[in-house]
Amino acid sequence: MSATSPVWNLRGDDAGWQADPLPQVRAEVPSVVDPGWLDGPGLFDVAHDATARFYATNRGVTPCFLDTEEPADLQRHVPMGYTNLDLFEKRAVVADGALVRLWPQRFDATPSGPYHFHLVVPGGGEHEMLVLGASHPVPYPILQAENLSARLGVPVLVARRLSSRAWH
Repeated sequence: MSATSPVWNLRGDDAGWQADPLPQVRAEVPSVVDPGWLDGPGLFDVAHDATARFYATNRGVTPCFLDTEEPADLQRHVPMGYTNLDLFEKRAVVADGALVRLWPQRFDATPSGPYHFHLVVPGGGEHEMLVLGASHPVPYPILQAENLSARLGVPVLVARRLSSRAWH
């Protein structure tokens, strides 16, 4: 991220930004739910205006949801096992080494560990992904995402962890 990156000009967590024109970003990450249970935007979809949330386990992620209500029947639709169920707020998508979209912070977080932000990096296969802890405040994980995206040639999602609970 250079000094001219738009994120350095944004002040506060309530700021948002998007590239003009807004490109389509495509990446596959493993899903932990049956198709059709949650009809929200994909993890790397940048077309929605509202700040989205999603759940993640060590097996994959759910589609995003935009409303303020928690999706119904989580225990029925998200397989339990020796894992945690983390709730994330989707904050930014980076592609080709540059910020594509930044959504404003919208949801409150509960203390849930040493890393405030995480980077979701799609892997080489359809069922692979990597979730990495990242720095804070928001310009720094975006810098890390831009560097990873440029080096690996894949889009990277910046997410803020809102909560975490044992899921077994």
